[in-house]
Amino acid sequence: MALQLDEPGLPPTGIFTHSEEFEQGGGKIRKGMGTFVVALDGSGDFDDIQEAIDALPSTGGNIFIKEGTYIISEKLQITKTNVSIIGVGRGSEIKTTQNITMIETSGSGDGFKLNNLKMLANSQVSQIGVLIQTNNCIVEGCWFENTYMGIQCEDVNDCIILGNHIDTGAGDAGIGIIGSTAHKRIIISSNTIYDCSNGAGIRINKTSDCIVNGNICRENFNGIEFGSTCSEIVITGNNCIDNDNDGIVLTSTADNNVINGNVCSNNGSRGIHVYNNTCDKNILIGNICLSNTTAQITDNGTNTHPNGASGTTNLALDDLNIIA
Repeated sequence: MALQLDEPGLPPTGIFTHSEEFEQGGGKIRKGMGTFVVALDGSGDFDDIQEAIDALPSTGGNIFIKEGTYIISEKLQITKTNVSIIGVGRGSEIKTTQNITMIETSGSGDGFKLNNLKMLANSQVSQIGVLIQTNNCIVEGCWFENTYMGIQCEDVNDCIILGNHIDTGAGDAGIGIIGSTAHKRIIISSNTIYDCSNGAGIRINKTSDCIVNGNICRENFNGIEFGSTCSEIVITGNNCIDNDNDGIVLTSTADNNVINGNVCSNNGSRGIHVYNNTCDKNILIGNICLSNTTAQITDNGTNTHPNGASGTTNLALDDLNIIA
């Protein structure tokens, strides 16, 4: 739709208009835009992202990042509730050459949202694009390049990771759900992750009530890796192809999970790998596993279904999965 000019020679209005008028309440958010605008050309409220974050009220607010490359040497810290950082796409780039975590939530930083911008690092060990340590957070529609780990969640609940593009440049993990306590209700969906050659496209530990859906994991060490104490996770519709080792692997004490409708082909070892007998009562059905080097599906688990012995039809894995 064409934009209308208010007067000849003036820029169009209606998209992220920069008005000085404030509404009452709700952190005094301007109509139609963020609480603060960050810009390098002098058109915003700030030219420094952390200064804009610090200026928000304790109740949070929206920070709109205009086009430009914003170079940081220290991590951006989110300690207030309901903070959103929103860009215009790849043109809003946060960049570092330091061995740092680029964005970190902690303390009262529940409800954080990162949307529609690019995070660019230079592949140093310990570089993390965004470290989520608070609940009810969303990372959506962002690009992560050359971060040793793209998105890491530690000891959190009720978070969504959606539609991101992650190229770690031989890093450890594109998305990592790790920590010392259990995670619950995490959704990881529609992300594209590749070149995590030192680890996994998606790595999940100590997690339950989770959905891993519709992700593309290529050219990693493992495509999707479930570590200790993962249960009641639905793993469906993922594409795990051309990984160095396994497409999908359940390593230990991964119980009561559903692995359904995934394509796991051309991996260096196995398409799907249930690693040992501490993995109990997992269901593998409707998966396509073809042209993997060592095996299509390896099941060393306990009570995996179908297993050729349980139920009235005695169906085995090769009856309900394509592994020829």
